[in-house]
Amino acid sequence: MFDVSQPIPLKLITPDGDKEVTVNFPTDDQLADRSAKMKLVVRQLGRGKSVTEPQQDHKLDADLFSKIKVDGEDIDEFYAAQVIARLTRCEVTDSRREGNRFVVELKVPGAKTVHTMKIPSAKQVQQYSRASFTVIEGRHGMQEMKLNLRAGEELYDALLDKTEGYAGAVPIVHKSSVISEVMVLLNQDQDADGEIEGF
Repeated sequence: MFDVSQPIPLKLITPDGDKEVTVNFPTDDQLADRSAKMKLVVRQLGRGKSVTEPQQDHKLDADLFSKIKVDGEDIDEFYAAQVIARLTRCEVTDSRREGNRFVVELKVPGAKTVHTMKIPSAKQVQQYSRASFTVIEGRHGMQEMKLNLRAGEELYDALLDKTEGYAGAVPIVHKSSVISEVMVLLNQDQDADGEIEGF
């Protein structure tokens, strides 16, 4: 069972030997604030090609680590980034449509969880698409993108039917991952319908 209320002990492998720290799982507000300050840079390479580069700010991770640390040794911002990445890791292991529901299975630290979601309306999809990313146009075709975790949280809460594998609240990063997968499933279903003849 995944439980955000319980302190989490972690071991870090370093050149000076293993270091142990105990942390709380970050709150939704802390994670949403961190996400709002992070950015992806999309660079146009020409001839229809582009590259997307995450601009990781280790200071953000160090600041967050200092807020969630309960006990343990001091670590630098690079190990702090490693801690945050381990805490927020969630991997979709299976997803499918079952009637008028989507089922998404996630592998998260220490647990496997299942999310059963209602199918979103066209209005909800459009609202989410507009709210989930902020795009800032720059010079020479460069774009900065920022992810709004709150958009995924809001849609998740509206679509949720039931969850399995949680002792308490579902973290905002899990909600965002589930909604991203729901959008993939929705697009796959629509594409599977094929094209209308003559269009």
